[in-house]
Parts: sequence; C-alpha cells; structure tokens
Amino acid sequence: MSFHLKLFFLCLPVLLNMSQAQIRTVPRLPENGFAERIRSAVDSVWIVDTHEHLEVEEARISRAADLDFTHLFRHYALEDLTSASNSYDIIGVIFGSDFSEQERWQLFEPYFSAMRSTGYGRVPLIVANDLYGISDITTTTYEELSQQIRQVSKPGLYRDILKKKARIELSIQDGGHQQFDPQLFHHVERFDDFIMLSSASAVELIAQRTGVSIQNLDDYLDALRHAVISGVERKMVGIKSALAYNRTLAYGNCEPEQAQQLFAELLSGKISPLMH
Repeated sequence: MSFHLKLFFLCLPVLLNMSQAQIRTVPRLPENGFAERIRSAVDSVWIVDTHEHLEVEEARISRAADLDFTHLFRHYALEDLTSASNSYDIIGVIFGSDFSEQERWQLFEPYFSAMRSTGYGRVPLIVANDLYGISDITTTTYEELSQQIRQVSKPGLYRDILKKKARIELSIQDGGHQQFDPQLFHHVERFDDFIMLSSASAVELIAQRTGVSIQNLDDYLDALRHAVISGVERKMVGIKSALAYNRTLAYGNCEPEQAQQLFAELLSGKISPLMH
C-alpha cells in the first residue's frame, strides 16, 4: 500500500467527524412554505444602515426631469458596465445628454447583457422590480422605468423607500457637512486632510477653514480640536477615515520634539511632502 493511500485511511475518521460536525439533520422537513416564512421574518426586521453616500433628497428632486434608467447604474454597477464596454468614452455617451434616450439604450443594452448577472448588475434589476414594479430591464420596459423614476422623484421619496419599503430605522451618511433629515439620517465626518499633509499651503487651507492661525504644531492641534468640536455641533455621530485608500494604516509613534521640528520644517518649506 502506498504512503499516500495509508495517509488517506489514517485521516478518514477525522474527515468523517469533521463532516458530521458541519451537518445537522432534522427528523422531518419543515412544512411547505418555509422559504417564504424565512423571507417574511427577515423582511420584518428593522435595521440601521451604517454606511451611505446618498445625495440630499432636494438635490435628487431638483434633477427629476433629467433622470432616466441610467440613474440605477450610477454607482457600483457603473464599474461593471465600464468593464463590459472597455471604454470610458462609450460610458460617457450612455450617461450623457447629447443623444436621445433610445440611442443611449441601444449603446447600453449589449453591455448590460454582459454584466446583468454580476452582483452589481443584479442590484438595478432588484430596484426596478421592488421599487418601480418592473420585473426586468429590457427594450420594452426601459422607457417605462425612466418614467417611473421621474414620477416618484418628489418630496417624501426617501421616507417612502427607506422607512416604508426597506424598513431602515436610521442611515449613517458619509456626506461631509451637508444637513440631512434627522428623522432618517445621522452623519459622520472626515478629518483625513489633517493627516495627509503635503505643504505649507495645505496647512494654510486648514487654518482658513477652521479660523485658527497656525504657526506651530500646537496651533495645528488646536485647529483639529476646533474642527472636531464643529462636527459635534453639527451633530456628527462618528468620524470616518478613508486613508487606507492612500496610505498604510501603520501609524508609528513620534516624540513630541521630533513632530514639532518636522512640522516647523514643513511650514518653512524645508521638507515637502511630509507624508506620501
């Protein structure tokens, strides 16, 4: 008997025990309709949406006349459309206004066909069905979908979708200093620009924004405190950092004297950039 075969038989009891630990049998199958009961139970749960980038409802409504079926593809689905087309120029035409909706659909359709089964591609289909009552996005339905999108773009849209249909108790917006409906949203703010410094002019922009004259590191920290306090006064509920897109998150400790020296050199123009 070969070594590998012996090893297999030695490990077989362990593998069988592991498989049994992963499988749970029931004496009988649940009554028919269990899938729908599970769906109904899940759909009844109220949730908190912890990460959103929604525009304010007023901005959406102000653009109502210009919206069409492409509105459902302006987030992550756009990335898959771009991959399917392999052309930013074509995507620019599809989402532009230089051609008629029919002409843009004709460009759009083959790329949508190529990406409609991806995770991002499924989202617009779910939205069309669940929010607009259109079971598929096709040559015969895209105009009706565009019309529905325009028609519902009126005050109360977000409350109807987020509260009544999605059962979202509260959404946390990552949208800067914009003011959102407090009954629907809380918000977080970013202070990444205080970390990603590159020049004295960047420091001056922060000084102008915070109203704090920055001559040294202590002044800079005061400006940061002022910015955070202002965020609290705007009722922010947290701080969002997106620095992982730009740099490592390994922050080393630095002695105060060294930090003060480096900051002074940055202000004087002796070093630039301070961070990459």
